[in-house]
Amino acid sequence: SRASRRRLLLASSSIVLGIAALVAIASFNDNLVSSIDGQAKTLLGADLMVQARSEFSEPLAEDLNGLGGQQANEIVLSTMVVFPQADNATRLATLRAVEGGYPFYGEFVTVPANASERLTGDERVAIMEETMMAQYGVQVGDEVKLGTQFFEIVGALQQVPGDSMAVAMLSPRVFVPLATLAETELLGPGSLVRHRRYIVFDDDSEPKAVERRLRRDFSEERLSIDTVEERASELGNSLRNVYRFLSLVGFVSLFLGAIGVASAVHVHIRQKIPTVAMLRCLGASSRTAFGIYLVQGLALGVVGSLMGAAMGVAVQMALPQLVSGSLPIDVSFNIVWRVVAKGAVAGLVICGLFTLLPLLAVRRVSPLAAIRADVAPTGGRFDPWVWAVYSAIVLVVVVFSFQQAPRWQIGAGFVGMLAASFLVLAALGKLVAWAARRFTPKRAPYVWRQGIANLHRPNNRTLLLLLALGLGTFLMVTL
Repeated sequence: SRASRRRLLLASSSIVLGIAALVAIASFNDNLVSSIDGQAKTLLGADLMVQARSEFSEPLAEDLNGLGGQQANEIVLSTMVVFPQADNATRLATLRAVEGGYPFYGEFVTVPANASERLTGDERVAIMEETMMAQYGVQVGDEVKLGTQFFEIVGALQQVPGDSMAVAMLSPRVFVPLATLAETELLGPGSLVRHRRYIVFDDDSEPKAVERRLRRDFSEERLSIDTVEERASELGNSLRNVYRFLSLVGFVSLFLGAIGVASAVHVHIRQKIPTVAMLRCLGASSRTAFGIYLVQGLALGVVGSLMGAAMGVAVQMALPQLVSGSLPIDVSFNIVWRVVAKGAVAGLVICGLFTLLPLLAVRRVSPLAAIRADVAPTGGRFDPWVWAVYSAIVLVVVVFSFQQAPRWQIGAGFVGMLAASFLVLAALGKLVAWAARRFTPKRAPYVWRQGIANLHRPNNRTLLLLLALGLGTFLMVTL
């Protein structure tokens, strides 16, 4: 490697970003799952939440009261907020009228810190989304109009259990005491109201068992019932789908890097044919010559894998801060060595397989090439080792795709479309080389004729370059 270390290091760096993506995404997902498990109760704010589109019937209300524990009521609806200080500007918001000490788990973060205590009485006070207050230039102490009544803003809302900043941006939240909601006349005919009851059990009641019984006994009321486990599962499933998608994207990125490695190693080996031939003249077997460059290729893979894993950990350190406002939980950072090792090994395997393809030609270098430059690597058309490597690459793609996909049909679709993309781009590469040979203008300037001719001359990189550039562009446009 002495004469071309910079080129080889560049080849090794081709896989760094792909491995970094895999490690960062998988590590963040692992941290996310741990955070969801550790903060599951804050996603709901209670052990059980019962919701109905109309007021609870008397039998249902009695049944819920009989469950005991700590309970809180809430009515949620969408309405327009009027800002008198901003020339009566209006904004669609989610109005949440609460009583009974909700939330029971997690923090109700406001400025000032004790503003949520004012929601337990019957004063016409409101706690409003901090971003909405800044948008319309209102401050604590100002008034806003909800329905027919004016409410004094007593606090700026920063965080409430179960909601994320992304949700708040779509429909900012306004909290008021439940006792004051009727005065606003917002509960008239046509209003889309949701009645909720939050329950925290103080005995050994199992929320899932209570949920099943309520669904069975009050099926005609079309209740929506949430437990901590269900809320965590819903969030986990959504994030798991995102993780699977991004993992496949990272894998394709790694695949593109591996193509770059194969191209660089191919050029490197072509330059080393005289050296290999000289080793053969000195008594080295074809197996020994192949082993020398195989060790070199694996060393490149190890360097690239370690650099990629380190970069992936660095990216994963920054991710919790970048997404802190988009998730309803706080994500902690922990290095998951199992995930780091898995990403590094995956990169090493992919890099090793793609390095093997050009290296296999070393076995067929004749000692005669040391004195005759026109002697090409010998051997027949069919090389079982080449097809074995191709089969291994396909197997790795299939296994990874089926492992990441939620259903085998999706995994098969990903593999099929990736194969179709390769075939289309490979055909395009062949077409470009043929067109360059067939349609090069005879009277074109010398520079143009030489440049176009290099697209079809022996040892051209037209096919590999079109594969890498085409698949990379395809991936970016798809994303």
